[in-house]
Amino acid sequence: MARGRQENYQRVAGHVWSLAGKKRIASVKKPAGRLPESPGRVIMAGVFDLNSAYFAGTTANLFAGPIFTREAVVAPRRTRLYALRMVYGAALILLIATAWMVIAGTQTVRNVSDMARFGAILLQILAPLQLVLLMFLAATQSASRVSIEKDRQTLILLLMTRMNNTELVTGRLLSSMIGVVTMLLTALPIFMLIVLFGGTSFTQVWWAFAVTLVSCLVAGSLGTLVGYWREKTFQSLALTLLLVVGWLGMGEVLGAAPWRAGGLDSETAANALSPIRAILATCQPDINQRFWSAIVPFLAVHAAAIILLNLSAIVMVRRWNPSRDVRPGQQEETGSGALVADGQRDLAATLAGVMRREDEIDPASDAAKTGTPAPVAEKIAERSHREVWANPVLWREMCTWAYGRKILFIRFAWW
Repeated sequence: MARGRQENYQRVAGHVWSLAGKKRIASVKKPAGRLPESPGRVIMAGVFDLNSAYFAGTTANLFAGPIFTREAVVAPRRTRLYALRMVYGAALILLIATAWMVIAGTQTVRNVSDMARFGAILLQILAPLQLVLLMFLAATQSASRVSIEKDRQTLILLLMTRMNNTELVTGRLLSSMIGVVTMLLTALPIFMLIVLFGGTSFTQVWWAFAVTLVSCLVAGSLGTLVGYWREKTFQSLALTLLLVVGWLGMGEVLGAAPWRAGGLDSETAANALSPIRAILATCQPDINQRFWSAIVPFLAVHAAAIILLNLSAIVMVRRWNPSRDVRPGQQEETGSGALVADGQRDLAATLAGVMRREDEIDPASDAAKTGTPAPVAEKIAERSHREVWANPVLWREMCTWAYGRKILFIRFAWW
């Protein structure tokens, strides 16, 4: 029986070695002396060997570092991934059925041209819809994943490991893109079925998916950059969405009025910057003749944007993190006498000053203390003070500059 236990321990240790990509299952040595008291010792020893083997040079065996590898292994085990695929595929089929009932359901299909017209309209509906949906999903997923790491204080642990900046940035980006790529692969057969209606071609579908994938990578890279930059989750998500909306509107602004600068005109610049214009160009039947001017510039510009955004995040990730709040030398909370945050102290001081009544003010004593002339002190005493609402927090948010002047910029950007 003892021999059987020893073989089981060896198999456990060999399984841990296999996770490291090392073909050393057969070379696991027998424990010297007596058998260990529990298999946990062998497992922990194998985990430490796995850590040492990874940092000794097995990084090349992992595609984008341990962050992406773990997500790629764990994601297929979640029910959410399969539910997402099922819901997204069913939603696309439901949209196709709805479009058929709206466009062709009340009419008699007399020839092949009617079916071809419906197929072209269907591609023009689904391709832009999928682009916008997946772009915002990629941006919010990438930004929220990094923000969750910061909220859980696990990003500091990742920074303490021997993983380099490239693995931290690209691993997080690619792990957040797993769900987006899964949805794209789910939609690909459905879009191929649209070709059977006529009016479209497989080349148009491939170009539409290429534009969508590149746009999602740009949005994901932007979300990862902002997530590593900003500290709070709300700041990361709000700024990411603002930048994505500004990116979509930039192309339309450039193409709104005709202009020409050297060899560049407004139409070419708008097509190179706007994902909406690029995806609509793929839905045109003549895309095979003009894809060099309509699609290739867009793909080239956004491929450069992906590289630039990720390089910026790689260079700055350890300068932005950890933040000032968690760096060494900060004051720590001791016992029950926790330090009061600066914002709370400012709020308390503001409310205490505002809630003072005029009858509590003595102009003579104030003038003696501050050296202010008596007439000036009387005018200050006669000045009316703002009344605080029954809910002081709501009053502070609505009637004071609690967040400074930058709230005006945020409101203007949303408008």
